[in-house]
Amino acid sequence: MTKANLKITLLGGVTITQGETEVTNFASRKAEALLIYLACHPRPHPRETLAALLWPENNQSRALANLSVALNSVKKQLEPYILAERHSIAFNKAADYELDTAVFQQAVRAAQDQQQAEGKLGRIGAAQLETAVSLYKGDFLAGFNTRNAPDFEAWALLEQERLRQLFLNALADLIPFYQQRGQLTAAIACAQRLLAADPLQETIQRQLMSLYLQDNRRPAALVQYEQCARILDEELGVEPDEETTALYQAIKDEEVKEWQGDKVATSPLHPVTPSPSHNLPAAANAFIGREAELAAIQAWMGLPDGRLLTIVGPGGIGKTRLAQEAARACLGQFADGVWLVSLVPFQDLHEAATAVAQALGLTLSGKEPLLSQLRETLRPLEALLVLDNLEHLLTGDLRDFLSHLTQEAADLRLIVTSRERLRLQAERALNLEGLLFTSHASRLTDSPAAQLFIDRAKRAQADFDAEGQAAAVGRLCQLVGGLPLALE
Repeated sequence: MTKANLKITLLGGVTITQGETEVTNFASRKAEALLIYLACHPRPHPRETLAALLWPENNQSRALANLSVALNSVKKQLEPYILAERHSIAFNKAADYELDTAVFQQAVRAAQDQQQAEGKLGRIGAAQLETAVSLYKGDFLAGFNTRNAPDFEAWALLEQERLRQLFLNALADLIPFYQQRGQLTAAIACAQRLLAADPLQETIQRQLMSLYLQDNRRPAALVQYEQCARILDEELGVEPDEETTALYQAIKDEEVKEWQGDKVATSPLHPVTPSPSHNLPAAANAFIGREAELAAIQAWMGLPDGRLLTIVGPGGIGKTRLAQEAARACLGQFADGVWLVSLVPFQDLHEAATAVAQALGLTLSGKEPLLSQLRETLRPLEALLVLDNLEHLLTGDLRDFLSHLTQEAADLRLIVTSRERLRLQAERALNLEGLLFTSHASRLTDSPAAQLFIDRAKRAQADFDAEGQAAAVGRLCQLVGGLPLALE
């Protein structure tokens, strides 16, 4: 996607750039204010309304003359973005531009729609909120002032407070999202940023104390209480409420206190050990190459309709290792974990269903068929499930199972490795080929295939002379077509 030719940034101050050049030299601050107002309200505005908004101290004739001067200044700088008619002025919505407040609000709305549809904040919605908070560099029009334009200033103040509240709400929603997934660093960062903007939110003060404790940072939790007490005293002349003080006292007395909205759970103090959230094996050696493929998988993860990805390729091409690395990059992103199930040992779907349930710690029992039970159990989960080497189990029943699962389990992501496509409507295929190689000895360092061979050769023989054997290595990579298993 190409970058917008005109970029207007209003969060944290005003910056207007066209291409690589910052646009300045407007005739006046009110000419800049005119552009800002038009961009934020991209519809036709009567000239009289704009003149009264920015020059209320002048009579209509003089105010309209001032508007014409300001308009000419803006058009001189940004002609394609202004639609000036005899009686009205508008910002050209069809032009190539980007307005940070518009992108910010679109991201927040998308997250709200996802929450409303699913009854909770999911990964896609959280990604939208992450986009929104990353755009919020500061308050709307921070440091931007116009003289003798009280209606414009009133609009800017109301807009500032509205956008600021959206920002604070986004951070508040992200804190429990991260906390539930054990992403304590991210949760703490959101709480800290929220309190930096609004330190009087005692609820967030308690939440941050609890997060510090979960992260085994008891001294930080105690310091946070002291900061809370000082701020409340200086700003409001009050003490922390009983719940905050009780949480502080319990932490001080070395009891674990986890704030849970309206109560505090108590247990003896001990290091917090999160429950396992994945079963991925430790990497036995370096993962080399496949940067483009990993990026494609990460992009698929962010798609609202990303349900099923099949990594397709012949045996030995590296499907399993790629799937493992892609899954490893997602650790901490799924509330119900990341799970890998190798289907190689299983000869029928019932055995495979049992293996999947065991890997996720699920219990299947009753009179219903195992596949039906598994589908019902997986349906509410927010998890990444990797089904490795599926091709020998491909049947109509399996296709029906996966088809229904992709339709019903909105928060479940499936990565499958197979020698052939599954040919399902929800499927997106990633066709894997051999690692890139070159036969030129002088360019081996640019060849992932050669890098893989040299890495493994040096593991087997520490003094392997890669430079001396460069021609042979290049020829070997060429002969096997960059096939990872052959190089291994």
